Amino acid sequence: MSEFYIDFEELRSSEDDQLRDYQHENKQKIYDLLKDNRSVMLQMPTGTGKTRIFASIVKDLHNWSILNRKPIRTLILAHREELIEQICLNVGFRYNIAHGVIKSKYYEQAFYPTQVASVQTLIRRLSQWTSKPFQFIIIDEAHHALAESYMKICDAFPSAKILGVTATPCRLNGASFKPIFNQLIVSYSVSEFIKRGFLCNYAYYSIKPDSRIQRLVDNISEFDFDGDYAEKAISNIFDTSKIRAKIVDTYLKYAKGKKGIIYTINIQHNNRVCENFKNAGINAASIDSNTKTEERKRLVSEFKNGRIDILCNVNIFSEGFDCPDVEFIQLARPTKSLSMFLQQVGRGFRTHENKDKVIFLDNVGLYNRFGLPSSKRQWKRHFEGIPFVENVIDENDIQENVLFINDSDEGVEIIEGNEKVVLINSMFDEICEYPVIVYHEKSIELAQNIGESVEFDEENPENDVLFGDEIEHEDADDIFSHKNYSSYQKVRKGNKWGIFSTSTKQLIFPVIYDEIAHSDKLGCAEVSINDFWGLIDIESGKEILAVKYESFERIFWTNYFIVTQNDKQGVVGVEDVIKIPINFESIWECKSKNAVHYCVLKNNFWYLYDQFFAKANHSFRTNMEIADKYYRA
Repeated sequence: MSEFYIDFEELRSSEDDQLRDYQHENKQKIYDLLKDNRSVMLQMPTGTGKTRIFASIVKDLHNWSILNRKPIRTLILAHREELIEQICLNVGFRYNIAHGVIKSKYYEQAFYPTQVASVQTLIRRLSQWTSKPFQFIIIDEAHHALAESYMKICDAFPSAKILGVTATPCRLNGASFKPIFNQLIVSYSVSEFIKRGFLCNYAYYSIKPDSRIQRLVDNISEFDFDGDYAEKAISNIFDTSKIRAKIVDTYLKYAKGKKGIIYTINIQHNNRVCENFKNAGINAASIDSNTKTEERKRLVSEFKNGRIDILCNVNIFSEGFDCPDVEFIQLARPTKSLSMFLQQVGRGFRTHENKDKVIFLDNVGLYNRFGLPSSKRQWKRHFEGIPFVENVIDENDIQENVLFINDSDEGVEIIEGNEKVVLINSMFDEICEYPVIVYHEKSIELAQNIGESVEFDEENPENDVLFGDEIEHEDADDIFSHKNYSSYQKVRKGNKWGIFSTSTKQLIFPVIYDEIAHSDKLGCAEVSINDFWGLIDIESGKEILAVKYESFERIFWTNYFIVTQNDKQGVVGVEDVIKIPINFESIWECKSKNAVHYCVLKNNFWYLYDQFFAKANHSFRTNMEIADKYYRA
């Protein structure tokens, strides 16, 4: 047995009464895996206490070392000053562990068995520390651990056990973490943490996936060495006066008066965006890599103390920044990096007594690439570097996701600053068990009130109040006359309609629809907004079809619909699952004695799909009479 052997059987996770149950659980998993593995990576969402867990582990190692009279030297690695300060606060102040700091401008105290090190500094001084071998290495923000500097440090201490912690075990280049970590521990999802009250609810606003801005982003063909968009390319698109003005407009419309962080492209863009906010009378400040340490600390302190409302930054606060009362995050820089996206939005998820949710303002369409911040991720595949296309829409996840389809073949027209944002998702609504997806701008403000209890005076409906205005009850009609719907009512505010449950005294669907009509389609109700139609299930409170179709018709005896969108037709299933792409001029359901087929027309060519929506391998040019002869029942 080596003198540096640590008996993880004797380390007891439950001894720390400062930890939450899930933190104890994950700490015990770490100990169990390190018995037979050299290294382990722990994935936990931002804001759920990764630093607290590994500081607690340092305390356990310290206590075990004293009890067994075996010196355990622990090294904690981080790459940013904010991270190092946060670690020192937890290890030193919270757990009372004396430690040294290996960082420029700090006096080294090598006699302490616990050291907190800047990766950039330690790699330069590594030869001075190899004679003082560490038995345990902790890597904060371990998604950076594949960098050469981290690997070199770990290789310098071959007997050390290694723990890495991160919210995002993924690399933009798809590389596997197996060269440094043997095992991955995946904690609860963001949705589960929200459900349990450890992370706050959220509302997410984004530009539309078929917007001109989104098409401009999608057409960028210049990339940096790491695979992300080239800074110059995105700067040319987004660093314009009109688009910067739109960033301010979005804030004023959806987050006015709230405290938040804005992520920008580069120093020039950051300063210009900040100036736009100042010119609008908003108390904003900018921070970037050129901001001197003391000035950065002053600005952060003033932001935390409420003397600054908005911090514009160039990826400074993506990691290691803790300010729980942040009320909004605004994304003004496109990226291909899932890790960067989740790290940035993660700054807003911490709970605070003065906020019930955080607002995400996505002016660059990151939702259209990555889905929602709470979408379920396949972390083990990312960790192992297995190539795959991640489906961010998971019907088992807590949120109801949006599937957007764009079949337009029109060219990209550059019109700066005219892109609107749309409320994509509100976790606040969904925790109340009445999820609704809103596709149209005019319904955003009303939709945020879903889930609020509303008391109705059934004998005097004129006395009832909804959102501060009078409402009216609609007399029972053919939608609600069915026994299954007897406890639901249509309610009206002005000329808008919603659905209210008389049993739970809550809105099932918000008062945003131009029309709610009876439908024989799956026993649901048809709803419209701005001449777009969708289908809702009153009992479950879910959308069956999104409110984005010009028309739709149910295919008899099936749960599929022939839909029309942008004058094109296709076939979708419930929850807008595409079965036949929406880009055909016409679709027929063609019955024969033996089977059902679908005959589709595009550019004067007919194509066949079978009853399972598999496309035939042939097509033919024809006219309506021939199509009638061969494909009409």
